[in-house]
Amino acid sequence: MKILVNIEKVMILLLLTLATTACGGGGSPSTPDSVSGSETNPIYIGSYSGDFVGADSGTWQFTVNADTSVSGTLTTTTLPITSYVLSGSIDAQGNVVLLSGSTADAIRCDIFINNGIATGTWTDGTGVGSLSGIITSSDAVTGSLAVSAEFGDKVFTPLNVNQLNLAPLQIVSFNDQLGNVIPIEVGIDNHILALYIDQSSNVLVAVAYSFFNTVAISETPTSYDYQINCVDNACAAINLDLAQSKVSFTNVSLPVLVFEPGSINTNIAINPATVNGTFTWK
Repeated sequence: MKILVNIEKVMILLLLTLATTACGGGGSPSTPDSVSGSETNPIYIGSYSGDFVGADSGTWQFTVNADTSVSGTLTTTTLPITSYVLSGSIDAQGNVVLLSGSTADAIRCDIFINNGIATGTWTDGTGVGSLSGIITSSDAVTGSLAVSAEFGDKVFTPLNVNQLNLAPLQIVSFNDQLGNVIPIEVGIDNHILALYIDQSSNVLVAVAYSFFNTVAISETPTSYDYQINCVDNACAAINLDLAQSKVSFTNVSLPVLVFEPGSINTNIAINPATVNGTFTWK
């Protein structure tokens, strides 16, 4: 049975980026909703750092932990140089609230994390400003992936900070298959690898790969799209080990994906892509 995956929808969802989050209004400080004993979505776990500007300026850093707790510091670069200890939590959507205390003049940072990029606002009760930064370390994914296709040969190393948030994102495709979506590189290039796993049997049913080629938002969407459906032993060269959160590709040939009539996207791929490599996620 042929299994079709809506790679267009996956690609568009992963490429959407929210710019900032607004600072909270009046009232007492609050943190994102979290449940005691809950776990952080693996895509957010890691250390982040960056700068802040506004009524004051300086640098900040924080670490998102597996138990949804977040801790860090904010340091001013204007005299007198002051460092504040921050603590808070993250919710399932990547919203972080950090506080330096419970008094009216405590530092509060409202941050949103998306694709390894942290943006948001800060206030100390009187002054306000904005902050931004990126993930600097993550243990969510280790390993590498090599792709050879018409657009060239690419080697992706998940620990490279320019290739962010490589842990699986869970989505559901139109045919109700659970998808562990791996955004290999999101930025100038926009490469996406998607693993689709049957919810009931934990068996790999399809693998899709897309390189979103369009540069300007006004251009007609074009991309290189490939997909292999795991029927008749077609995925024998792909070793998926869910117990170890590991997948390996050995000279896997991904056929060109044929879009359904009326597609909003144009697939400009002509020949199959070849994938090699192994990576492990947590």
